[in-house]
Amino acid sequence: MPATDTANPDGDALKRLATLLTLQRKVQAAAGSAEIGYLLTNDSQLLTPYRNAVLWLHGGRRQGRIEALSGVPVPARDAPYGQWVARLCRHLSRQSRTAEKSLTAQDAPEALRRAWPEHLPPQALWLPVRGAGGRPIGGLLLAREQPWAERDIRLLANWAEVAGLAMDAAAAHEAWPMRVWFWLRANGMRLGLAVLALLLLALLVPVQLNVQAPAEVIAYQPLVVRAPLNAIIEEVAVQPNAAVKTGDLLVRFEDREIRAKLDVVRHGLELAQAEYRLNQQAAITSREAQANLTILRERIEQRRAEVTQAERMLERVEVRADRDGIAIIADADGLRGRPVRVGERILSVADPGRAEIEFWIAAADSIVLADGAPVDFFLNVEPGAPRAARLNYIGYQAANSPAGILAFRGTARFDTPADIPRIGLRGTAKLYGETVSLGYYLLRRPLAAAREMLGF
Repeated sequence: MPATDTANPDGDALKRLATLLTLQRKVQAAAGSAEIGYLLTNDSQLLTPYRNAVLWLHGGRRQGRIEALSGVPVPARDAPYGQWVARLCRHLSRQSRTAEKSLTAQDAPEALRRAWPEHLPPQALWLPVRGAGGRPIGGLLLAREQPWAERDIRLLANWAEVAGLAMDAAAAHEAWPMRVWFWLRANGMRLGLAVLALLLLALLVPVQLNVQAPAEVIAYQPLVVRAPLNAIIEEVAVQPNAAVKTGDLLVRFEDREIRAKLDVVRHGLELAQAEYRLNQQAAITSREAQANLTILRERIEQRRAEVTQAERMLERVEVRADRDGIAIIADADGLRGRPVRVGERILSVADPGRAEIEFWIAAADSIVLADGAPVDFFLNVEPGAPRAARLNYIGYQAANSPAGILAFRGTARFDTPADIPRIGLRGTAKLYGETVSLGYYLLRRPLAAAREMLGF
């Protein structure tokens, strides 16, 4: 029950009434609903002292929101205090939408009662905030240590009612259709219609559709160096982007196993030749030895073929460049000691004067692009000097890009071969499509998102 105040001098009552009138004038001169919320949670101190004030408004996420808190310019709604007091205000707005109510922790739900001493003083007051026609729009929660006197409740209720009407009117003015209407009324209907017509005409202005995509300078038709045998890489003799000449060593494989095999087959060849010579001498007197000569000659040829094969494999241990260029390799150190199989790609040698742009257009941003469509390539190291290029190829099926998103891969050729950037540089490719109206350009993505959401 609210406490009564037996000692209330006339001078104090007149002073409080004058303060109420001053606050009402402040509300009338407020610039918007945010300023009115600040006055409700902070300047109500002029009427009666309190420690905490919370302005709660209906609507927003989860059927309500904290509009203002005393002592802070912007309420921290996600903080523990903000979350707890929001639950309390939501409960009070359902329990008492039209009548004032003084309460303590015992009047709160069990889930909120335990944390009350941590967040609020023991005595609280809930004041409904109503708009035009008595429509509830929220509530004002005040808390302090002392019980609330009846005269304080009546004075604060009158103040909350005046502020609620002003906030409701300010919210109506802040809604964008109403702002347009009031602007038209203030500046004349004809001027407003003229501006609206100009805006509609501006939406018909033709613009060129474009899309941006991450891009990289890559080699055009590089010479791919693949593993010539199953072996372990012992040495990578070049560094990434290093210049190489024809005949330069690129990669060396471990040859211990191949050399051991070559020694074995050579020894086998020597044994076969020695056996053949013995049988050749014995063939003078022995028909059996003479008959074995043909078999031994075939065995020698087989051993000689095995030696030739082992020698050729030994020659493949060192891989050398077949042409001049630069070495394109991701990680030279990571290749050392790595086992590879025949045909596995190791590195490539590219001509620095022959390069192209590789880009990935996200599937959600794809537009219709004609063959040879213009492309501007903005390097990350030189964003102010775009390189001109022409679309060469774009995939018909989306795939996972290096960034891990579903995208279409494409390439573009530079218009000026003498101004080709270094292979490996990254940037952004801007590709130009068909000409459309400005209205379509602005609404293309929102319409696509709406169609995907609504399913039509």
